[in-house]
Amino acid sequence: MVAYGQNAWIQDKGYSHLAFNTIPTYSKVYQSNGENWITTRPLVDNTLQLYFEYGMDNKYGIIFNAPYKMLQSGDQLNDNPSIPDNPVQAGNLNALGNLQIGFKYNLLGGKHLLTGQLLVELPTGQFDANTGLNTGLDATTIAPYIIYSTGSEKLYFNASVGFGIKNNNYSDDWRLNTELGFKPIKKLWIAGVIDIVSSTNNGNVVHPETLLQTGLYVNNQEYFSYGLKGSFDIYKGLGLSGAMFGAGSGNFVAKAPSGNLAVYYKW
Repeated sequence: MVAYGQNAWIQDKGYSHLAFNTIPTYSKVYQSNGENWITTRPLVDNTLQLYFEYGMDNKYGIIFNAPYKMLQSGDQLNDNPSIPDNPVQAGNLNALGNLQIGFKYNLLGGKHLLTGQLLVELPTGQFDANTGLNTGLDATTIAPYIIYSTGSEKLYFNASVGFGIKNNNYSDDWRLNTELGFKPIKKLWIAGVIDIVSSTNNGNVVHPETLLQTGLYVNNQEYFSYGLKGSFDIYKGLGLSGAMFGAGSGNFVAKAPSGNLAVYYKW
């Protein structure tokens, strides 16, 4: 899912947040054919994320996102795993995920904003062959976006369309995100989000069996996700935000909800 809701506004100066995201213990993974993929062991997927965005001259913006993954696989074997032979070991893996750097440029100002964005995702993840745990795609992704935003003091709407181009024989993907938010009371924003990634299935990378036993960051990942998020300004740019997301369908993504809590600062 997107790191920080795609929007066309260029920050006046800066925005940063430190977030914790968790997918609690799960053993089922979505498959594009509608069936469940059962992991060899129960998995827990936690992420600590540092996000930074800085605007210059109301036209240009830069983005940096650093996810640190904290993965666990349980001691107990699951019943009827999708790959029943040679089970991976139980264990933990704490390592960087895919670092992201980006650039934004405002194409159209006024009430209806249109912005172009270029996001580069680096292959900085780590894979442990013994446990099958994996913290990121083993590919560089270059993703151009077009983002539209409009809003008032109490209502806003964002929509973005992007295309992720990957190397290393991974499939490319289409990306769509929409967000509608409103302010019910002073300092509080609440928003509904729909986030879609659709693989083009044009890659032919072959994964080791141990990675397929966890299904973490494999080729042709895609999902239809929906969620609710909110943010509350505490004092002079300092605030808290939280979110809950679920996936209605997908391919090699956890069949479990995720939760997010962040502390942000705007200046």
